[in-house]
Amino acid sequence: MSQKDRVLHWLKSGRTLTPKDAYFNNMGMRLAGIINILRRKEGYDIVNISKTKYAEYKLMSIEGQLNF
Repeated sequence: MSQKDRVLHWLKSGRTLTPKDAYFNNMGMRLAGIINILRRKEGYDIVNISKTKYAEYKLMSIEGQLNF
């Protein structure tokens, strides 16, 4: 399973993902790059919900259905 697939699987489970989570779960150190690919090339609705300087990503919808 690729890093991109691991990130997408994690987000589809309804959990949020931080760079620290990604690093410790073997998803690589370039989380922002993977998120960018998922957003722009594959059309996933992923938002940064963090209020701090560190990113925290959440997948908002899967095929039009809210992902909570």
